[in-house]
Amino acid sequence: MSSYGTFRGRRAGASSKPAADSSSSVPLLSDEDQVNIEKDSQHERSVGPIESGGILYHLLFQWVSPLIDLGYKRPLLDEDIPPGGKRDESAGLCRDLEREWHKQLQRQKPSLFRACFDVFGKFYLIITTLIFTLNIGIGLAQPIFLGKFVSYFAGGLSQRDAYLLAMLFVVLSILRALIFHIGNFIAQRSLGMQIRTGLTALIHKKVLQLNHSALLKISTGHIISLVSTDAQRFDDTALFIYTLWWGPLTTIGVVVLVYYEIGYSCFAGFAVFPLFIFFQYFASKKMTRYRYCH
Repeated sequence: MSSYGTFRGRRAGASSKPAADSSSSVPLLSDEDQVNIEKDSQHERSVGPIESGGILYHLLFQWVSPLIDLGYKRPLLDEDIPPGGKRDESAGLCRDLEREWHKQLQRQKPSLFRACFDVFGKFYLIITTLIFTLNIGIGLAQPIFLGKFVSYFAGGLSQRDAYLLAMLFVVLSILRALIFHIGNFIAQRSLGMQIRTGLTALIHKKVLQLNHSALLKISTGHIISLVSTDAQRFDDTALFIYTLWWGPLTTIGVVVLVYYEIGYSCFAGFAVFPLFIFFQYFASKKMTRYRYCH
């Protein structure tokens, strides 16, 4: 993200030195051209399968089934790919991200992270917190039901109750799998893919608005690195960033359950976890050091 700061102080058509000719001061894409492109994209847009259907249609990912069936029969072509959702359009994502970025430029220390959070972070936090809280609750309830089911073989439970617990355990397992996959999809889409798409579109728009003399100061490899490396990392981050609050909540719930079963002895086992955290931190620092040295 630090590489992206290269573009923040420049304005369309700006240059540190006067251009040698008039062509060097003309941007590749004017504001009028950009408006026309956005209007054409909105006019040609059709409703995608991800925007249609009910709850089960999305829970079971049925919107992608026709594409999988077609790909099984023959190789897919560009025209076979259905349009994405309205929230995934690069024009809208670029416009929202650019608006927040201009607000950050008015501050003493602009932050790309704050701009991305203002656009995508609130929806991501609300959805992931709701989904993964349900996932944690189901995950903690399963061992309790399983323990009661095992008591049936010791004669402490009737056969009718054992069948009900077994059915409930299976239903919870299926529900937890659905919630987990839906949560991962929403997290990667609302944070990873949309931020990557918005940043890529914003970089592309900025490059087209630079004049020829300014473009000579930026290497093609630097622009490619911004798009393929820096922006791509948001896809990987989106799948794991929720563990910052999911992990501690799960740990607290497990400690409470184990304490309820065996008492204070549970703290002896959980005391080992901080040692693993420090060991992993030390090992990752060493691996990073050797990777950059060689």
